[in-house]
Amino acid sequence: MAEFLLDPVQAARLHRRLGDDLQRMNDLMEQVKIVLCDMGNALTVLYGINHFTCDAWIWPLDVKWTTITGYFGDERGTWVHEGVDIAVPLGQPVYAPHAGVVISAKFNAAYGNRVRLEWSQEGVRWWVWLAHLISIAVIEGHAVMPGDVIGLSGETGNATGPHLHMTVQCESNHELLRGIPEVLRGCINPLTVLSIP
Repeated sequence: MAEFLLDPVQAARLHRRLGDDLQRMNDLMEQVKIVLCDMGNALTVLYGINHFTCDAWIWPLDVKWTTITGYFGDERGTWVHEGVDIAVPLGQPVYAPHAGVVISAKFNAAYGNRVRLEWSQEGVRWWVWLAHLISIAVIEGHAVMPGDVIGLSGETGNATGPHLHMTVQCESNHELLRGIPEVLRGCINPLTVLSIP
């Protein structure tokens, strides 16, 4: 059997070309996710087909982790809690609670490892923060679908123990913001859009 050997220059070119092809495929998959999401939303609006929609919210953890340890609006000395804290052991998968695009996936002094998602729904922009992660599994610019793993639970940043912090924000003209104090800066109670399983 004949051996096929590449010289180092050919091997480097092939490696670079394969890397470029892989990046193009990943970029295309991100675009496909967005198109599928838009198609699912359109089918829901036009025909009432609800089997594939990206406007649905899901619980961001496995259903066995539902204990709320910090509530939206809790006064915490000089500030007000802008989200909910859910008790969860270290290293559990954290899921995207909604379809969106990762606009930030990095360390923050207060929130530790934090992922921020953004999307538009019925002309309103939304944002979700998932914080105190021990590790992050996504990068900025990636499209995620509900249930995609975005990281693992942790206790990074200002945390007194392992938990997931979740903040939900929407544009200031949304009806869900009526009656919420200005100090909360466009945040809404995540439990108004999520149901505890």
